[in-house]
Amino acid sequence: EPLYDAGPKQTAKVSIAVTGPNVHVKANNNDGLKNFISGILPRYRKVMVLFGAPESFGRSGQMTHRLPDSKGYVILPDIISGLPSPEGLEHWDAFLQNKWSGLNSLKPDLIVSYGTHCLSKGLSQFIKRFKPKEHFHFSEIDGVGDPFETHPVQLAAGYSELKRMLEENPKEADYLEHWKSDIKSWKLSFDKLPWEQFNEFTVTRYLLDHLNQETILHFSNSMPVRYGSFLNANNKFRLFSNRGTSGIDGCTSTALGYAIKSDKDVVLITGDIAFFYDINGLWRNSLPQNFKIILLNNEGGGIFDLIEGPSKHSVLAGYQQTPVALSANILSKAYGLTYFRASDFNELEQQFINWESFNGPSLLEIETKKEKNKSFYSKFTGNKL
Repeated sequence: EPLYDAGPKQTAKVSIAVTGPNVHVKANNNDGLKNFISGILPRYRKVMVLFGAPESFGRSGQMTHRLPDSKGYVILPDIISGLPSPEGLEHWDAFLQNKWSGLNSLKPDLIVSYGTHCLSKGLSQFIKRFKPKEHFHFSEIDGVGDPFETHPVQLAAGYSELKRMLEENPKEADYLEHWKSDIKSWKLSFDKLPWEQFNEFTVTRYLLDHLNQETILHFSNSMPVRYGSFLNANNKFRLFSNRGTSGIDGCTSTALGYAIKSDKDVVLITGDIAFFYDINGLWRNSLPQNFKIILLNNEGGGIFDLIEGPSKHSVLAGYQQTPVALSANILSKAYGLTYFRASDFNELEQQFINWESFNGPSLLEIETKKEKNKSFYSKFTGNKL
């Protein structure tokens, strides 16, 4: 990517083909689904099932989907699907983000997917590198693209048909067990990371370990939702995350709107740029008593320190990071949030208790240092950033 000034400078001739909104074939009748189940699905032993953001919600705003009770399939639910990962496949996103060798044996022959899009970069890179022989996408809406460059065939069917198909057509367990074994071996090194250090990643792990699991979590973009995905938050909490035009648009507004209609505690875990960008989302006569915010403040744009291309850019700070040295203290009081602050684990342990036990809208600001965030993330990925 030339913008990131990474790698040798190259020029290439590019040809552009303009197509319609759909880049896949659509099988829009029951015969297409029947032919897939009877003729294509039995051909393949190594089948991966992906769940992205749901196409629809129940009337109450709760997702109506549940993980299929299937056998032998490698089922990878993206964090924004709202579904938990199956036993043995927890932390699959961190595994794919971290592990760069020995993945060829995990290559699927067939991918079956449902949902509008996925957040996981590791998953996207894995599939683009190890493309399946075929990809079929279950969807009842038009306009689903080709994010993995696999040219999916769309089956005009919904979640209930996919769930029934998986439950009624079990696979041999060897492919699934291979995935489980590799993740289990990898996780030994993941658990040995220096989690006692104070940085955004380790703080998020602390929060997920100590928050009441009846809490509804909302993650902002960019890094908070990715930390949540790496740490398997969707197996512990009911959670949501939205992605605006610039990624961070409307994160606070969405969480607050949910809290207004919910009878449960709602916690937004957000970065500083996302928080300050959408500060007017708090502009109302009064905030609901069940609404709380955890603000991870690294003084602006820390995600670009953690991406290999931008992290090596000569003008990173001035043009990409949007550095800001702001505290949420005064703004919290202006918008009716009781303010708490922590900058190390000793402070966090006490202030977390104070913040969580406080009855009313409140904000816990956790200040971290970019260099420490970057150092730990480098250890996690095994890359020198």
